[in-house]
Amino acid sequence: MYDKSLAIMQKAVALAPDNPQILLNMGAVYAQAEHFTEAAVWMEKALAKDPNFINAIEHLAGVKTSLKKFEEAIDMCRRIMALRPGSMLTIPKLES
Repeated sequence: MYDKSLAIMQKAVALAPDNPQILLNMGAVYAQAEHFTEAAVWMEKALAKDPNFINAIEHLAGVKTSLKKFEEAIDMCRRIMALRPGSMLTIPKLES
């Protein structure tokens, strides 16, 4: 299934190389096969086309975690929080 998905996405990229969603989808194919380095490359290409593409940032944070690049994953999470400030759960302060 991986080979078929990869072939389909390669055709899609050839048809629309500037489409961030297609670039992200190519990265997702690699991520599903646990080819995280390749996945990161494609997700970063998606972000180069649209720096505020939340889905790409979220997926890239997961890929960076899988690559044990934790500081980069944290940076991705910070970007998400900056773009969607109310989207993350906040930790309530404990009263003493």
